[in-house]
Amino acid sequence: MAGPAVPMIHCWRLRVGRLSVSVASSTLGAKRIELSLDSQTPVLELFRPLFPGSTLILSRDWNEPLIVAVEASLAGDSPSASLQTDIAPTPFQDAVLRAISRIPFGSTLSYSEVAATLGNPSLARAVGQALKRNPLPIVFPCHRVLAANGLGGFGGRSPANLAIKRFLLEREGSLETA
Repeated sequence: MAGPAVPMIHCWRLRVGRLSVSVASSTLGAKRIELSLDSQTPVLELFRPLFPGSTLILSRDWNEPLIVAVEASLAGDSPSASLQTDIAPTPFQDAVLRAISRIPFGSTLSYSEVAATLGNPSLARAVGQALKRNPLPIVFPCHRVLAANGLGGFGGRSPANLAIKRFLLEREGSLETA
């Protein structure tokens, strides 16, 4: 009797200036995007700890729908509605991802404004936590959500992550360069 099938994860990396956009998809759809500035880490090595027990394959073709979605989003389009995904958000996370998908390119909202679109402005912290777990940044543009008093977080509050958020906002013209 054969054991359970080993999931195959197809990985690829594209570069946008200094930004490395590492993408991963399963047979069901887009699974993960990892962002970094000036990264030298090989893409398969980057994803190995995120998908233990999976077989990782370097494949641009398999990731083409996700690559097209990333490029469209970076060009100002909103691709998330048509992209097949293999993510499992909670109902609240799903509502947050749908809400931020409507933030236009070059625009921003605060965490409390996003919460207000969901019917409860007091859920700003919960919105932040949902965005911290966003598996497909850029496609679901969490970088467009700011704190009331500054950038806020981006996949955590590390300086590297905030530099990525700043890079994306400056690229969209929604944050002046310092």
